[in-house]
Amino acid sequence: MFWRSLMAAAIAAGVWMLSIHSAGAAAQGEPSAPQTFLRTAEALYAAALDGDAAAVRRYTEDADVLLRGLPMQQVASAEGVEALAGSVAKLKRSVASAKADIEGWRNASAEIRLAADALVHPDKPMWHRYRTVLSDDLRGLEEAMAVPGRRSEEPGLLKRIQGHYALIRTAAMLHAEPYAIERADSVLRYAERVLKAKTTDSRLRKTLIPAMREALEGLFPSQQAADTAFIAPAAGPSWGWPAFMGTFIVSILSWAGWQRYKHATPVTPRGNLPPERRERR
Repeated sequence: MFWRSLMAAAIAAGVWMLSIHSAGAAAQGEPSAPQTFLRTAEALYAAALDGDAAAVRRYTEDADVLLRGLPMQQVASAEGVEALAGSVAKLKRSVASAKADIEGWRNASAEIRLAADALVHPDKPMWHRYRTVLSDDLRGLEEAMAVPGRRSEEPGLLKRIQGHYALIRTAAMLHAEPYAIERADSVLRYAERVLKAKTTDSRLRKTLIPAMREALEGLFPSQQAADTAFIAPAAGPSWGWPAFMGTFIVSILSWAGWQRYKHATPVTPRGNLPPERRERR
Protein backbone atom coordinates (compact mmCIF):
# COMPACT_ATOMS: atom_id res chain seq x y z
CA MET A 1 0.00 0.00 0.00
CA PHE A 2 2.86 2.35 0.80
CA TRP A 3 4.40 1.94 -2.66
CA ARG A 4 1.03 2.38 -4.37
CA SER A 5 0.34 5.58 -2.47
CA LEU A 6 3.81 6.87 -3.27
CA MET A 7 3.40 6.10 -6.96
CA ALA A 8 -0.02 7.78 -7.09
CA ALA A 9 1.39 10.87 -5.41
CA ALA A 10 4.30 11.00 -7.89
CA ILE A 11 1.92 10.73 -10.85
CA ALA A 12 -0.32 13.48 -9.51
CA ALA A 13 2.67 15.73 -8.89
CA GLY A 14 4.00 15.13 -12.40
CA VAL A 15 0.66 15.94 -14.02
CA TRP A 16 0.31 19.08 -11.90
CA MET A 17 3.82 20.31 -12.79
CA LEU A 18 3.21 19.63 -16.47
CA SER A 19 -0.05 21.57 -16.45
CA ILE A 20 1.54 24.48 -14.58
CA HIS A 21 4.40 24.65 -17.08
CA SER A 22 2.02 24.56 -20.08
CA ALA A 23 -0.22 27.22 -18.57
CA GLY A 24 2.75 29.44 -17.75
CA ALA A 25 4.18 29.15 -21.26
CA ALA A 26 0.80 29.96 -22.78
CA ALA A 27 0.32 32.92 -20.46
CA GLN A 28 3.72 34.34 -21.31
CA GLY A 29 3.10 33.92 -25.01
CA GLU A 30 6.23 31.86 -25.57
CA PRO A 31 6.51 30.71 -29.20
CA SER A 32 6.38 26.99 -29.77
CA ALA A 33 9.25 25.11 -31.38
CA PRO A 34 7.50 25.01 -34.81
CA GLN A 35 6.78 28.74 -34.60
CA THR A 36 10.41 29.52 -33.82
CA PHE A 37 11.46 27.28 -36.70
CA LEU A 38 9.05 29.12 -39.03
CA ARG A 39 10.42 32.53 -38.03
CA THR A 40 13.94 31.35 -38.73
CA ALA A 41 12.85 29.85 -42.07
CA GLU A 42 11.25 33.16 -43.07
CA ALA A 43 14.42 35.07 -42.16
CA LEU A 44 16.46 32.50 -44.07
CA TYR A 45 14.30 32.87 -47.17
CA ALA A 46 14.53 36.67 -47.04
CA ALA A 47 18.32 36.46 -46.74
CA ALA A 48 18.45 34.07 -49.71
CA LEU A 49 16.37 36.44 -51.83
CA ASP A 50 18.77 39.26 -50.96
CA GLY A 51 21.78 37.09 -51.72
CA ASP A 52 23.20 37.79 -48.24
CA ALA A 53 25.67 34.91 -47.90
CA ALA A 54 26.60 35.63 -44.26
CA ALA A 55 22.95 35.77 -43.16
CA VAL A 56 22.08 32.63 -45.14
CA ARG A 57 24.86 30.72 -43.42
CA ARG A 58 23.81 31.98 -40.00
CA TYR A 59 20.13 31.16 -40.43
CA THR A 60 20.95 27.78 -42.00
CA GLU A 61 22.86 26.80 -38.87
CA ASP A 62 20.00 28.07 -36.71
CA ALA A 63 17.49 26.04 -38.73
CA ASP A 64 19.65 22.94 -38.41
CA VAL A 65 19.72 23.29 -34.61
CA LEU A 66 15.99 24.07 -34.34
CA LEU A 67 15.12 21.13 -36.57
CA ARG A 68 16.31 18.72 -33.88
CA GLY A 69 13.92 20.20 -31.33
CA LEU A 70 10.76 19.98 -33.44
CA PRO A 71 7.90 17.78 -32.14
CA MET A 72 7.88 15.25 -34.95
CA GLN A 73 4.59 13.76 -33.75
CA GLN A 74 2.98 16.32 -36.06
CA VAL A 75 4.56 14.64 -39.09
CA ALA A 76 2.52 11.90 -40.74
CA SER A 77 5.42 9.59 -41.61
CA ALA A 78 9.11 8.93 -41.19
CA GLU A 79 9.51 9.89 -44.83
CA GLY A 80 8.26 13.38 -43.98
CA VAL A 81 10.84 13.79 -41.22
CA GLU A 82 13.53 12.56 -43.60
CA ALA A 83 12.40 14.98 -46.33
CA LEU A 84 12.56 18.00 -44.00
CA ALA A 85 16.00 17.00 -42.75
CA GLY A 86 17.06 16.46 -46.36
CA SER A 87 16.00 19.98 -47.37
CA VAL A 88 18.04 21.48 -44.53
CA ALA A 89 21.02 19.25 -45.39
CA LYS A 90 20.79 20.26 -49.07
CA LEU A 91 20.91 23.93 -48.13
CA LYS A 92 23.87 23.31 -45.82
CA ARG A 93 25.78 21.69 -48.69
CA SER A 94 24.91 24.55 -51.01
CA VAL A 95 26.02 27.15 -48.46
CA ALA A 96 29.28 25.29 -47.80
CA SER A 97 30.16 25.26 -51.51
CA ALA A 98 33.11 27.39 -52.52
CA LYS A 99 31.04 28.95 -55.30
CA ALA A 100 27.96 30.88 -54.22
CA ASP A 101 24.80 29.30 -55.61
CA ILE A 102 22.20 31.97 -54.94
CA GLU A 103 19.53 30.22 -56.99
CA GLY A 104 20.14 27.02 -55.02
CA TRP A 105 19.86 28.96 -51.76
CA ARG A 106 16.55 30.43 -52.83
CA ASN A 107 15.03 27.10 -53.89
CA ALA A 108 16.16 25.20 -50.80
CA SER A 109 15.14 27.99 -48.42
CA ALA A 110 11.73 28.16 -50.12
CA GLU A 111 11.28 24.42 -49.52
CA ILE A 112 12.12 24.87 -45.84
CA ARG A 113 9.87 27.90 -45.46
CA LEU A 114 6.87 26.09 -46.97
CA ALA A 115 7.55 23.04 -44.79
CA ALA A 116 7.86 25.16 -41.64
CA ASP A 117 4.59 26.91 -42.48
CA ALA A 118 2.92 23.50 -42.93
CA LEU A 119 3.97 22.53 -39.41
CA VAL A 120 2.51 25.70 -37.89
CA HIS A 121 -0.59 25.96 -40.12
CA PRO A 122 -1.58 22.38 -41.03
CA ASP A 123 -5.17 23.47 -41.75
CA LYS A 124 -4.31 26.05 -44.44
CA PRO A 125 -0.63 25.78 -45.37
CA MET A 126 0.90 28.03 -47.99
CA TRP A 127 1.88 25.14 -50.22
CA HIS A 128 -1.79 24.42 -50.98
CA ARG A 129 -1.79 27.58 -53.08
CA TYR A 130 0.43 25.77 -55.57
CA ARG A 131 -2.57 23.74 -56.69
CA THR A 132 -3.52 26.58 -59.05
CA VAL A 133 0.09 27.10 -60.13
CA LEU A 134 0.55 23.44 -61.06
CA SER A 135 -2.84 23.36 -62.78
CA ASP A 136 -1.82 26.31 -64.95
CA ASP A 137 1.54 24.66 -65.67
CA LEU A 138 -0.19 21.48 -66.81
CA ARG A 139 -2.58 23.43 -69.00
CA GLY A 140 0.35 25.16 -70.69
CA LEU A 141 2.09 21.85 -71.37
CA GLU A 142 -1.14 20.31 -72.66
CA GLU A 143 -1.65 23.19 -75.11
CA ALA A 144 1.93 22.90 -76.36
CA MET A 145 1.60 19.13 -76.85
CA ALA A 146 -1.50 19.68 -78.98
CA VAL A 147 0.52 21.64 -81.57
CA PRO A 148 3.24 19.67 -83.42
CA GLY A 149 5.25 22.80 -84.08
CA ARG A 150 5.63 23.53 -80.35
CA ARG A 151 7.35 20.30 -79.40
CA SER A 152 10.60 22.13 -78.67
CA GLU A 153 8.80 23.99 -75.86
CA GLU A 154 7.77 20.82 -74.02
CA PRO A 155 11.01 20.17 -72.05
CA GLY A 156 11.01 23.71 -70.69
CA LEU A 157 7.33 23.53 -69.71
CA LEU A 158 7.90 20.19 -67.99
CA LYS A 159 10.90 21.62 -66.15
CA ARG A 160 8.68 24.40 -64.82
CA ILE A 161 6.25 21.80 -63.44
CA GLN A 162 9.13 19.86 -61.88
CA GLY A 163 10.50 23.02 -60.29
CA HIS A 164 7.20 23.99 -58.69
CA TYR A 165 6.67 20.44 -57.51
CA ALA A 166 10.14 20.36 -55.94
CA LEU A 167 9.29 23.46 -53.90
CA ILE A 168 6.25 21.86 -52.27
CA ARG A 169 7.44 18.25 -52.10
CA THR A 170 8.91 18.48 -48.59
CA ALA A 171 5.89 20.35 -47.22
CA ALA A 172 3.53 17.83 -48.81
CA MET A 173 5.43 14.91 -47.31
CA LEU A 174 4.86 16.24 -43.79
CA HIS A 175 1.15 15.44 -43.97
CA ALA A 176 0.55 13.41 -47.14
CA GLU A 177 0.80 9.65 -47.37
CA PRO A 178 4.14 8.48 -48.80
CA TYR A 179 2.45 6.67 -51.69
CA ALA A 180 1.03 9.98 -52.99
CA ILE A 181 4.52 11.47 -53.18
CA GLU A 182 5.95 8.34 -54.77
CA ARG A 183 3.21 8.40 -57.40
CA ALA A 184 3.93 12.05 -58.26
CA ASP A 185 7.67 11.33 -58.43
CA SER A 186 7.11 8.37 -60.73
CA VAL A 187 4.72 10.19 -63.06
CA LEU A 188 7.09 13.13 -63.50
CA ARG A 189 10.00 10.80 -64.27
CA TYR A 190 7.78 8.98 -66.75
CA ALA A 191 6.76 12.27 -68.38
CA GLU A 192 10.40 13.23 -68.85
CA ARG A 193 11.16 9.96 -70.64
CA VAL A 194 8.11 10.28 -72.89
CA LEU A 195 8.79 13.89 -73.89
CA LYS A 196 12.50 13.30 -74.46
CA ALA A 197 12.00 10.17 -76.56
CA LYS A 198 13.37 10.44 -80.09
CA THR A 199 10.40 8.62 -81.54
CA THR A 200 6.89 9.92 -80.86
CA ASP A 201 4.40 7.50 -79.36
CA SER A 202 0.98 9.11 -79.70
CA ARG A 203 -0.67 6.66 -77.31
CA LEU A 204 1.74 7.47 -74.48
CA ARG A 205 1.53 11.20 -75.13
CA LYS A 206 -2.25 11.06 -75.10
CA THR A 207 -2.40 9.59 -71.58
CA LEU A 208 0.44 11.69 -70.17
CA ILE A 209 -1.44 14.85 -69.09
CA PRO A 210 -4.34 12.97 -67.39
CA ALA A 211 -1.82 10.85 -65.46
CA MET A 212 0.15 13.92 -64.36
CA ARG A 213 -2.99 15.81 -63.38
CA GLU A 214 -4.30 12.91 -61.32
CA ALA A 215 -0.96 12.40 -59.53
CA LEU A 216 -0.43 16.08 -58.71
CA GLU A 217 -4.03 16.63 -57.65
CA GLY A 218 -3.63 13.67 -55.32
CA LEU A 219 -1.21 15.71 -53.21
CA PHE A 220 -3.91 18.20 -52.25
CA PRO A 221 -7.17 17.79 -50.31
CA SER A 222 -10.37 17.82 -52.29
CA GLN A 223 -11.37 21.30 -53.37
CA GLN A 224 -14.43 21.36 -51.12
CA ALA A 225 -12.51 19.99 -48.13
CA ALA A 226 -9.72 22.50 -48.65
CA ASP A 227 -12.23 25.35 -48.51
CA THR A 228 -14.41 24.18 -45.63
CA ALA A 229 -12.62 21.65 -43.44
CA PHE A 230 -9.52 21.12 -41.40
CA ILE A 231 -7.24 18.49 -42.95
CA ALA A 232 -5.98 16.74 -39.85
CA PRO A 233 -2.41 15.44 -39.99
CA ALA A 234 -1.40 12.24 -38.27
CA ALA A 235 -0.31 14.23 -35.26
CA GLY A 236 0.22 13.40 -31.63
CA PRO A 237 0.50 15.53 -28.53
CA SER A 238 3.51 17.67 -27.71
CA TRP A 239 6.79 16.02 -26.79
CA GLY A 240 6.41 16.66 -23.06
CA TRP A 241 3.42 14.40 -22.48
CA PRO A 242 4.82 11.31 -24.30
CA ALA A 243 8.07 11.75 -22.38
CA PHE A 244 6.17 11.89 -19.09
CA MET A 245 4.03 8.92 -20.04
CA GLY A 246 7.13 6.97 -21.03
CA THR A 247 8.65 7.63 -17.61
CA PHE A 248 5.36 6.69 -15.96
CA ILE A 249 5.12 3.38 -17.81
CA VAL A 250 8.72 2.49 -17.02
CA SER A 251 8.10 3.31 -13.35
CA ILE A 252 4.97 1.17 -13.22
CA LEU A 253 6.73 -1.77 -14.87
CA SER A 254 9.67 -1.44 -12.52
CA TRP A 255 7.36 -1.30 -9.50
CA ALA A 256 5.35 -4.30 -10.71
CA GLY A 257 8.54 -6.26 -11.29
CA TRP A 258 9.79 -5.43 -7.80
CA GLN A 259 6.49 -6.53 -6.26
CA ARG A 260 6.58 -9.76 -8.27
CA TYR A 261 10.12 -10.43 -7.14
CA LYS A 262 9.23 -9.58 -3.51
CA HIS A 263 6.33 -12.04 -3.36
CA ALA A 264 7.77 -14.74 -5.61
CA THR A 265 7.84 -18.29 -4.24
CA PRO A 266 11.45 -19.45 -3.82
CA VAL A 267 12.44 -22.46 -5.94
CA THR A 268 14.80 -25.09 -4.53
CA PRO A 269 17.26 -26.48 -7.12
CA ARG A 270 16.59 -30.12 -8.01
CA GLY A 271 20.01 -31.23 -6.76
CA ASN A 272 19.22 -29.95 -3.25
CA LEU A 273 15.93 -31.88 -2.90
CA PRO A 274 15.63 -35.06 -0.80
CA PRO A 275 15.69 -38.31 -2.83
CA GLU A 276 11.94 -38.97 -2.34
CA ARG A 277 11.05 -35.50 -3.77
CA ARG A 278 13.41 -35.89 -6.72
CA GLU A 279 11.39 -38.88 -7.93
CA ARG A 280 8.13 -36.97 -7.71
CA ARG A 281 9.60 -34.16 -9.77
